[in-house]
Amino acid sequence: MNLNEILQENFNANDTIKIQKYISKNASYYISEGERYSLDFAFFIDVASRMKVGGELVLLSKFIKLLDAFEISDSSEEKHKNYCLIASLLYPLTEVDSNFDELFEYYCEKVILLSGGIAKALKNRLIEILPRHGTFELYAKYLFFKERYHEVDALCEHARAQEWRGNWNKWKGKTVGEVKLSVKKATKVQKIGFDGEMAAIVKLKDMGYEVARFGKERKNSSLNHKLLNIVPDTHVGLSHINIFKNNLGQKRGLGINISSENLEQNTYPKELDYTFEEFIELAKTCSSKYPCHLYQKDRKQAPCSLGRNLFNPIYLDGLTPPLYTGHFHKCASIQKCQGRFGLISALQRGKIGSLNVTNQFLQDNIRVHLYIQKCFLEHQNSKKTPKDILDGGKKYKKLGHPGRYDFIAYNSEECVAVEVKANTSKLSYWQEMRLALLASFGQKVMVLSVVDNITNIITPQFNVELPTEEDFLSTLNYSHPPESPIKGVIGDTLITGYS
Repeated sequence: MNLNEILQENFNANDTIKIQKYISKNASYYISEGERYSLDFAFFIDVASRMKVGGELVLLSKFIKLLDAFEISDSSEEKHKNYCLIASLLYPLTEVDSNFDELFEYYCEKVILLSGGIAKALKNRLIEILPRHGTFELYAKYLFFKERYHEVDALCEHARAQEWRGNWNKWKGKTVGEVKLSVKKATKVQKIGFDGEMAAIVKLKDMGYEVARFGKERKNSSLNHKLLNIVPDTHVGLSHINIFKNNLGQKRGLGINISSENLEQNTYPKELDYTFEEFIELAKTCSSKYPCHLYQKDRKQAPCSLGRNLFNPIYLDGLTPPLYTGHFHKCASIQKCQGRFGLISALQRGKIGSLNVTNQFLQDNIRVHLYIQKCFLEHQNSKKTPKDILDGGKKYKKLGHPGRYDFIAYNSEECVAVEVKANTSKLSYWQEMRLALLASFGQKVMVLSVVDNITNIITPQFNVELPTEEDFLSTLNYSHPPESPIKGVIGDTLITGYS
């Protein structure tokens, strides 16, 4: 039975036409018309994601149920991975439509049935520390807010017994009411902080700076500064083409297309980016030394194949890379490259390939962010206490915020890392570490104290013990244990060799 026959058997004429339209948009996959259709999970997830983005939720729930109608020839490991993908696609829908609850639970239970064998297989490959299990974490959260506490405890104990990495005590001994009250208190504190940030922005502009936000948007959109540009953790090239302006993060369906026709106007400042020539050098380094999955599979569909038209929206419109490589279509195809370019740009301080770096602040900021990210990972994977690790009397709070500062103040002369503290709040350990590292590299940092709407510049006193250069580079080159024995393509390529 081929795909069209299955659709006609399970859907009415109108729904069949709708589904076929979603399938026809997916030009990168060949649909078998043989007697049996062996389902490609990437194809299935892509079509389902298009339906989700298109708001066809009723049709989506019916389409996903077709999965059991196909002959699945994937290995247990592939099934496990892809059932996890389906669960992650369904979870946000359970928060808005209870009709997806049963379907979400069904695929989570499929994951649970396979997880033990997968854990054992990974250990047999001498992978001592297993990765986090996102589906178990999502399912535990889902069950908790359904107030099915005994099931949460059983699930977390199951994950712990199989030795999947994760905070399996997160919900232990708590109730939904207590968690909601805690969230309410945290929101009040965040509002005080936001008001302090608003006062700080006024102060910085009075000092002659433009202001951009560093890091990710907050989940509570009312606490985001709408008119400020956002400087991502590692993505670069946004002054040349800014896909983030199109709210890419809010439209994570795999079928997303952003063409030159609907690309929003770009206001990202060139002061917070590298030059065009540096990106040409980064593209050469990326394709020659760290070729991604897409470049190895079909280099003609890779943005770096465009040469000096790398950021040209018209040329990017012609790219339709296979979606399983992690690249979107058209202009959005460059977005993954921009993340890789950021990582590659941080490989050697002061240089980008054969060129001297033009924005040392940006390069140092990426290096420090990667160091803190790897430091978290390294400590989480250590054999010490998983929640808090004592080191010289300081607690590394493994489950806390990684300490991003608030703003980058910039003008034609300099960039400054700015942290804002309202009322009596103080720098966290990781905020202090981040600012102290930037200062040690010669970058300017500033702490603004806002009390009763009065903003003062305070001189930060850093008490953290900074890593030696050797320790800094060692941590920067740290790889997650499951990745360490793997060379070449993983789903992408490991970028290591920071010096």
